[in-house]
Amino acid sequence: MHTLSRGNFPIDYCICISYTVLMVRKVKYYRWSSKIDRETLPALQAIAAGLDFLVTTPGGKEGQPSPPDLLDALAACYLAAPDDTLAALAALLAAHDLLPVTPPDAPDA
Repeated sequence: MHTLSRGNFPIDYCICISYTVLMVRKVKYYRWSSKIDRETLPALQAIAAGLDFLVTTPGGKEGQPSPPDLLDALAACYLAAPDDTLAALAALLAAHDLLPVTPPDAPDA
């Protein structure tokens, strides 16, 4: 096996090839995180479960509610019909007084 050197650290040639392959591989999913209220995650899990958005990948989480699948479906609705999706969400949020407050326009200078 060939050994390359980068600074003071020898690097196996085989490892370099593997690393390069991983860097070129396309990723199917995007990982995103955001701060949410403590009660929001259980609420999203309840919504996902109520609408049968469940983890289908075999493993320890299989059958549990899947908020990411719920959000993916919501985004798909928006992409398919943006005006209808915005109107439906706006109506639901307005009915519960949850729409953000729009700040007044700044005075003209």
